[in-house]
Amino acid sequence: MVRKLKIVFLIVLSLFIINILLSVFYFYNTCHFINKYTGHCHLTSIVFFHVIDRQNKYRLSLTTIKELDVAIALFTPNQYQKIICVGGHTKRHESGSLLMKKYLEGKGVPGNCIIRDSLSYDTYTNWIEARKILTSNNIHATTIVSSPMHLYRIYLISNKDNFKLSFATFLNDYKNNNSIFIIWKDIQHEFVGILMYYLPDRLRAFILKKYRTV
Repeated sequence: MVRKLKIVFLIVLSLFIINILLSVFYFYNTCHFINKYTGHCHLTSIVFFHVIDRQNKYRLSLTTIKELDVAIALFTPNQYQKIICVGGHTKRHESGSLLMKKYLEGKGVPGNCIIRDSLSYDTYTNWIEARKILTSNNIHATTIVSSPMHLYRIYLISNKDNFKLSFATFLNDYKNNNSIFIIWKDIQHEFVGILMYYLPDRLRAFILKKYRTV
């Protein structure tokens, strides 16, 4: 019995060490990616929805608000500039993209400069719907706005398409954040998201719809 417990302990310890090493690799690889691909911004930006804050009357999460504030900072009103809001499809409440649109309008962004989707519910479908919007509006270049650890996963999904892409985020929040656990937790979320892409399409869609559209 003791020998079995030791084996289980060694397996768990090994998995933990591997996870930590992969997390460190992902973090520094993401920071390198952000330093390389952020800076230049296009007229159109796409804001990827984070989550609904269910503890706060189904309002936008703080992360989503920070993303929107980045998009607002990049926005200069003219007939060509657009902000595209994607994600947050739900069956019971206002969609995340609609809440984002309302937030932008409340901050002074004209409604005719905002485009939103109403179908997407995860990063993959976010990009699918964003791609449709870009194509239908004859937009060939865009700046993708999301949280720091999320940007690299979006890049892995979107870089195969024929669009000129740049990226924007609020990396300084991570530099100033003294909670390593929060960064580690965000990275685990990205790991799960990446692993989901290896599931069969129907199974992945079934799981995500059950989890993300409640």
